Amino acid sequence: MGMNDPDGHRPRRDRNRDAGLMFWYWLSVVGGGIALAFVLVGWLIGS
Repeated sequence: MGMNDPDGHRPRRDRNRDAGLMFWYWLSVVGGGIALAFVLVGWLIGS
């Protein structure tokens, strides 16, 4: 975890960075799934 503020809350910057990482993680998962679906559909149509 990042450095804690004196009041015990995590700095806003760390929260934003974590949210960004989750965004890119889910974007890659969803994008990969869509790409896989397109490849599968194309393969089924082509065969």
